Amino acid sequence: MCIRDRQCSEYDSFLIYVSTDYVFDGEIGMYDEDHKPNPISIYGKSKYDGEKAVQSFASNWCIARTSTPYGIHFTKKNFPTWIIDTVKHKKEVNIVSDQFTSPTYVPNLSKMLMEISEKKINGIIHTADTTRISRYNMAELIFDKFNLDKTLLKPVTTDEMNWVAKRPRDSSLNVTKVSSILDNKPQSLEESLNQFFDESKSNNPFAYYTAAVTNSFVRIINIEKRNQNIRDDILEMNDMMPSMTRQTQDTKPPAKKPIQKKFAKKKKK
Repeated sequence: MCIRDRQCSEYDSFLIYVSTDYVFDGEIGMYDEDHKPNPISIYGKSKYDGEKAVQSFASNWCIARTSTPYGIHFTKKNFPTWIIDTVKHKKEVNIVSDQFTSPTYVPNLSKMLMEISEKKINGIIHTADTTRISRYNMAELIFDKFNLDKTLLKPVTTDEMNWVAKRPRDSSLNVTKVSSILDNKPQSLEESLNQFFDESKSNNPFAYYTAAVTNSFVRIINIEKRNQNIRDDILEMNDMMPSMTRQTQDTKPPAKKPIQKKFAKKKKK
């Protein structure tokens, strides 16, 4: 991370570091950007270390913290997709009722990150959706939305799960700041789940992702292409300089050719 941070600083590039609500200990919930992180897990500590590295070595940066991201993915499962897949196989799901987060729909998160990148908004920003909710209550909404068999949904406590890795009890995020500065606002869980449902039933399940990022992405690409052309020219010249220096040092000057007289001497008769 430090190497990347330094490179961004060297080439005056804007860096967005996507972090997590797990940098907090979960004792109070609804954390805003001014609350001091206190991670309780290795994952949370590693993300907080990344945040500190960004602030130490990068010059133009944004730390965007999010919470419980979900959506359609080619290979990875997340909270809603894991529930749907498990219940379709007629298996029970045990969901904790005493852990609270701010679930965030990834296409909407993408739009917020793109706008931050376009506007180069510096500082720490919480980029989550607006709803604070327990994992169990969110699972209930998913069961209702997808018409799943609720007899397979079982509430449990965090202590009953016997997880090795610690998890904060309430790592929900306050999104007042991002709501006030971005045109692409955080959404409610109800709105996001409706979009997630439509996306999952669509013939093109990645349509929301495409719509969320395409316009902003094209504008950013055009800007970055211009910047990259400048960087490439600089790097090419830097690469050429050692080679040119070696060539100058290693190459011997060509031997001087004897000067030929313009006119040959006349033969004596």
